[in-house]
Amino acid sequence: MLEFESARVEGFATHINYVGDRALNPVPVFEEIVDKILVRERRMFETRGASSGVYWSPLAPSTIARKQGTTFHHKRGGSEAIPYPERPLWRYGNLMRSLSERGAPHQILHVDRRGIEFGSSHEAAAKHARGTEYMPARPPLIIPKKHAHEYIGMLNKFIFGETNER
Repeated sequence: MLEFESARVEGFATHINYVGDRALNPVPVFEEIVDKILVRERRMFETRGASSGVYWSPLAPSTIARKQGTTFHHKRGGSEAIPYPERPLWRYGNLMRSLSERGAPHQILHVDRRGIEFGSSHEAAAKHARGTEYMPARPPLIIPKKHAHEYIGMLNKFIFGETNER
């Protein structure tokens, strides 16, 4: 006959309940993951994609001139120059802010127990992600594999109290 100490069984049951409760509500760790994504997105814009492993192609000289307000159409239309005209994916910083600052206009951010929905509804986001006939793709939202592994590790640690490093 197999016998168990009652204290061990109760301790195990308590641990299982604890793990189950944390698995049913991972929102706190999802919020931590979002914070890391926001910081990394800002860094990606600062490094023109390099921090994600996908360096954004430099802008064409004609695009920079247009953004500087030095083309004939800008002068004729009275348009103002755009700050930082050499930066890809940057007109006035709205796309960058939508992916790096909580609550920014155009930001898509929803966190619940099922997961994280994150992105941007900015009109330029999809165009830059795909590219066009005249513009190379410069994806504004990338989660590199090493960061995805880190986020999985954060979930493991939150739910089980351990990391995914073995």
